[in-house]
Amino acid sequence: MKPLGAQELLDVADQSIRLNWVDRGLLLARYASAGALSRACEDLPLAIRDRLILGLRIATFGPQLSLQARCGGCGEQLEAELDGAAMLASHLEDPPEATTVHIENKELSLRMPTSRDLDSVAGLPSEQAHWGLLRRCLADASVELDDQLRSAAAAALESADPFSALELELVCQQCGKGTVTQLDLVSFVLSEITDAAHRVAAQIHQLALAYGWTEAEILQLPEARRRRYLQFITDGASAP
Repeated sequence: MKPLGAQELLDVADQSIRLNWVDRGLLLARYASAGALSRACEDLPLAIRDRLILGLRIATFGPQLSLQARCGGCGEQLEAELDGAAMLASHLEDPPEATTVHIENKELSLRMPTSRDLDSVAGLPSEQAHWGLLRRCLADASVELDDQLRSAAAAALESADPFSALELELVCQQCGKGTVTQLDLVSFVLSEITDAAHRVAAQIHQLALAYGWTEAEILQLPEARRRRYLQFITDGASAP
């Protein structure tokens, strides 16, 4: 997968500001797929969308994901590393597009949720959105779901999607309490892209002030070349 270049980092960061969480995920998936998909990103099961996003993150920033959380016991800042490459390698196969639940002599068929499904329940209260999403994924929309069936259906969808609940328990070295943090892949990757875009913008600012170059001219320079000119500025030296 092709990594995001300096121009793309700026573009993604700028575009994401105006988007909701669902559309931000779609934005990342479109850049990750680079038009190579046979169907719209909106119709991809979320597991495939998230696999694309993780691949884009690894290609752009490397395989190690640094997670942070506050200890629920003492408030200490906790940090941990997650091996994104290993996670991606364990889920190279496409996840199933549908799953089946057997309970109380009933069989429920559910397709895996997509971004279109998420968008349909966006803005609803949490509980209402949760059950509304399940309803959309049911093959037979006339089936009545009691609490037990709802829980079983939700568990089946979560089990079939390896990226639906990316959780990690961090143990505090100060008080020994374990704190579970959940990785929101879309928000995590976009935060990194935004930070990287800010660094690129800072480079452009410095180089434009020092040399009078336009943004387009600066972005045409390879990153190593930009860093070399920035070092001249930092050292107070002039180019030979």
